[in-house]
Amino acid sequence: MTEPGLGAPNGNVATSSMHATPPSAPKAASQSVVGKRSSSLLMPDWIRVMLVEPSRFLTAFNTSHSLGMAKSLDAYERVLAPVRADMTGADGIQEGDPARAATILFDLAHAPELPLRLPLGAEAVRRLTAAYEQGLAGVRAWADTARSADFPGMAPSARAV
Repeated sequence: MTEPGLGAPNGNVATSSMHATPPSAPKAASQSVVGKRSSSLLMPDWIRVMLVEPSRFLTAFNTSHSLGMAKSLDAYERVLAPVRADMTGADGIQEGDPARAATILFDLAHAPELPLRLPLGAEAVRRLTAAYEQGLAGVRAWADTARSADFPGMAPSARAV
């Protein structure tokens, strides 16, 4: 990928980067950093980044064969048990169609514009919408307090970037 036209990188970031459960918090934190870092990079126009945040897709990810679970400590069982039950219980009933997802990703890789974040699947759209709305509500609730940190009467800053 050293010249235009050689590829379109994308990162696969789970919706947990915006809406994490306690067991997935470390993974969510790293995914959030990837998303934030990607959106702040000043890159040549021919380098395009898209973070895919998928719902569950009907793959072998949740099968007992591929989903190995280590024995948890008793202290963590209350938190881990529902997450593990949810993951193992999803096998065979995932709503996402991998073929449709592949078509969407292929088409977007060749599209003139890419979203920075693509929630892929209805659950991902619901979760991300709720997370963004909750974040925006928090900003609005504390906006007056936040604005009070500025010098009175100063003109708003104008940043080039």
